[in-house]
Amino acid sequence: MPDTPKAPSAPAKDDYAWANYLIYMEAGAELPWPAIEPPKPYPVWPGVVLTSALALAAYLITSPALGLLPAGLNEPVMFVLPLGILIGNFWKLPDRLKSGVRYTVKSVLTIGIVLLGARLNFADLLKVGAPALLMSAAQVALLLGMALLLRRVMRLGGKQATLLGVGTAICGGSAVIATAPVIEADERDVAFSVATVSFLGLLSMFLLPALAKLFTMDARSFGVWAGLAIHQTPQVVAAGFAYHAEAGQAATLVKLARVCLLAPVVLILGFLYRHRVHARDHRKYGFFDFLPAMVLGFLALAVAHSLHLIPSLQFPQGSILPSADLLEVFRAGSGFAITMGMAAVGLETSFGSLRNVGLRPIAAGGLLAIAGALFSLAAIRLFGV
Repeated sequence: MPDTPKAPSAPAKDDYAWANYLIYMEAGAELPWPAIEPPKPYPVWPGVVLTSALALAAYLITSPALGLLPAGLNEPVMFVLPLGILIGNFWKLPDRLKSGVRYTVKSVLTIGIVLLGARLNFADLLKVGAPALLMSAAQVALLLGMALLLRRVMRLGGKQATLLGVGTAICGGSAVIATAPVIEADERDVAFSVATVSFLGLLSMFLLPALAKLFTMDARSFGVWAGLAIHQTPQVVAAGFAYHAEAGQAATLVKLARVCLLAPVVLILGFLYRHRVHARDHRKYGFFDFLPAMVLGFLALAVAHSLHLIPSLQFPQGSILPSADLLEVFRAGSGFAITMGMAAVGLETSFGSLRNVGLRPIAAGGLLAIAGALFSLAAIRLFGV
């Protein structure tokens, strides 16, 4: 009897599975990982229970009432991510928990970001968004030009340099995922670029608040800086709200303005690429292909809040249901959902993935990240944003 061929191993899927949260947050697709044997249909609730327990632990440990941590470190979203990373790397996550952890990343975290819209006023979006959009556009041009220069100096592949430039300039791995199909990048370049910008964004999430305290930046200025310089939306939100509530609101607004550049940049890159190589691409790309539902939901709730359309729930006297302010319910729900999502991201972050990235992409991505942070900081100082 002939031997049954074994299914091809795919360590890359285990290494980079955590990065798929980027796609659901901002791009709406998934990396084309190599085919492996179909996963078993485990229920999602065990993994959701695990991420909920980690979120509750983070809230308990960072509670100001207990005073276990200093004031600058008592934010659950900042504590739960490294906690999840440590647990995920020193304890092999059982298969029965993985589906729930990924569900938390794909769905619960997205809900948390959408609910943030109920905390923001549309007037603030108009006030902060316009200058941030202009600075973002200038930063995209600068970083894409710098990426082309690094391509020659550091002998990177042209497509990999483009992916690193777009990922750093706009919104991290989600920009990489959105750009890759239109320039026909291969899976290796996509995986390396996603891992690189995600790792550097994670570093920025921790470093920028510390630097801002050193520079004695006010909350609004730091929020603009975080929104421009940190890569992924969850990282921006975590850094902003860990610094100050006003910083978190400004960071989220600026990040949304930055995400809005994804569609035109990808469309332009796709047009230039197809024009250059005379490729035949029968797929039609439209603006809404790159506009995530998260942004639409966030803006819808922000508009509802601005127009005072979010009511308080008042139940008749004697009802078993307590009256509640929906804005406060959304605020609490958003914070807990984001904390759960960051716990799940940590559980799926593998130290082993960094071994496969390579030094030159990390070095190039690091230079781009530093350039972006310095440019945005200089623009904030110059224009007094």
